[in-house]
Amino acid sequence: MLDPISITVAIATAQAVVDQIKKAVALGKDVKSLYGQFSSFYSAADQVHTASVKARIASIQKSDSQINAEALKIAFASKELRDHERYLKDLLFMTGNAPVWEEMMAERVRMHKERSEVERVMTEQKQKDKEAAGDAFMNFLLFIAAIAMIVPIGSLAWEFLIKRG
Repeated sequence: MLDPISITVAIATAQAVVDQIKKAVALGKDVKSLYGQFSSFYSAADQVHTASVKARIASIQKSDSQINAEALKIAFASKELRDHERYLKDLLFMTGNAPVWEEMMAERVRMHKERSEVERVMTEQKQKDKEAAGDAFMNFLLFIAAIAMIVPIGSLAWEFLIKRG
């Protein structure tokens, strides 16, 4: 379930971080020294993203009005985060750090693709493990069935050979 307090806190955190960055730049601080603040901003943005994913999953059990309210809150939060991120991008460009932004975006894409690939491989491995467990169970059942057939037939054959002998 979407926690409105968490989203509000995450948005407030992102806003506070951007305000800190603005003040630091106004005081003449080097943008490169603000790595921690940039990191905090992206952590807050990730919390909003995570909450929106959870909201989509939990929306099955909600009324239309609850879904609409949450969707609106997420849309406003996303817009605010995009505006803040645009400010951070512009700040990096204005301070001569455009290559840092471009490298970060390329690295972000690369890391997302890498994570998706790892998740895909893990999902495939889980499926293979399930199939292997199913195969092992079926083999066990076939073994039991074979034993269930061999024992009575062997018993009958043994009785037949002993009585004939």
